[in-house]
Amino acid sequence: MKARRWTAVTALGLAMVAGSASPAAAAAGGPLVITTGLTSGQLIGAKQFISPTFDPRAATVELLVNGVLLVRQARTAGAVLLQPPVELNNAEADVTIRAYDLLGAVTELSTRVRVDTEPPQATFTPGWADRVHGNTTITATEPSADLADFVVTESEGGRLVGRATAAPWSVTWIATGQNGRLTLALTDLAGNSSTARTAFKVDDQGPLILQILPAERAFVHGTTLTTSVLALDLSGIKSATLVGAPAITTPPYTVTVPIGGDGARVLTWRLADRWDNLSTERRTVIVDNTLPTISITAPKSGTRLSGTLTVPVKVADLNGIDRVEMRVNGRTKATDITPPYSLQLHTGEYGSSYSVAFYVFDKAGNASSTKPRTYLH
Repeated sequence: MKARRWTAVTALGLAMVAGSASPAAAAAGGPLVITTGLTSGQLIGAKQFISPTFDPRAATVELLVNGVLLVRQARTAGAVLLQPPVELNNAEADVTIRAYDLLGAVTELSTRVRVDTEPPQATFTPGWADRVHGNTTITATEPSADLADFVVTESEGGRLVGRATAAPWSVTWIATGQNGRLTLALTDLAGNSSTARTAFKVDDQGPLILQILPAERAFVHGTTLTTSVLALDLSGIKSATLVGAPAITTPPYTVTVPIGGDGARVLTWRLADRWDNLSTERRTVIVDNTLPTISITAPKSGTRLSGTLTVPVKVADLNGIDRVEMRVNGRTKATDITPPYSLQLHTGEYGSSYSVAFYVFDKAGNASSTKPRTYLH
C-alpha cells in the first residue's frame, strides 16, 4: 500500500495536512497529485524515469528526495527523472511529487522507497583476451547478490547472443568464425546496469607450420631418416604426427624412421592444437644410397712429377655431383664444384714422396674415392 501525504482544501478553504507541513497554498477542487508513480518500499536504482499522475489543473511539477528539490518541469514534459543522491545507497528515502496550478495552489504526495545506487559487478570467464574456439560458455562469476539479468551481444551490430536471468549466469556463444568482440551487460533488481567488453582471440586455425626438415626435394641417404617440424599455435600444440609413426606431444617434434630404398619418399606431418584444429603439410625427399663413381687416368702411382699438374677427374651419379676433392697425405688440397672436373697438383709443395687420392660426393652425401697413388718429386 502506498504511503501518502497530501494537502487538500475543504469547502471552507481551510488547508488540512496529513503527515507533513502544509505548502503555502492548497489546490481548490482536490489534490493536484494523484499518484507518485511509486509503491511503498519499492527498490529504486541510480537512475529511472517515473510517471506520476496529476489532475489536469497541474501546470508545474517538482520532485524532491528527503525534502531536497531535484527536478522542476512542466506537467506536460512527461516522465520525471528520479536520480537519488549516491549517499542514500542502501537507505530508505522519501520521494515527494509536488504540483502547482496556474493560480499558485500546490499539492504534494510522498512515497518511502529503498535506494540502491551501486551498479552490479561480476568477473567473467573466459577472461578478457583468452583464446576460445567453437561452443564457448561465457559465465558471470561471483556476481552481485541482486543480479537480475545477464545479456551478451555482439559488439559490432548488437546482435543478441544470449540472456540469463538466474544462476549459473551462463550464455553459450559459438565462437567459430567470429571476431571475439562481445558486450556483456549486467542489470540488478533496482535497474542499475554495468557493461564489459571482451576481445577474445578466436582460434579457428590449425598450427602454423614454419619449417619441415629435410627440405622439399632434399637428397638423403643411409638406413634411417630423421625429420622434424617447427610450428606455432595461438592455443598451443597438442600433438605432432609423422604419418606412419607415433604422435609426439612435447617439443622438439622430431622422429627417426627407416629410410627405404632409392627413390622419392613422401613425409606427411599432421599437427593438432588444443581444440583439434589440424594442419597437414607434406615434403618429398629423394632417397639415394647409390655411390657415385670416380676415376682418373694419369699419372700412374710411382711417377716422378714436377711443377703444377692438372688432373682431370671422371665422375658420374644418377642425382648429380656435389663436389670433387683432391687429398694429399690425407688433407684436402683442392676442390672443384663445376664440371668438367679437374684439380691442380702443385708437386713441389709436398716433399720427395707423397700420397694423393681423389674423392667425389653426390648431392645425397654419398662418397667414393680412388685408391691412393704415391708420387715422387
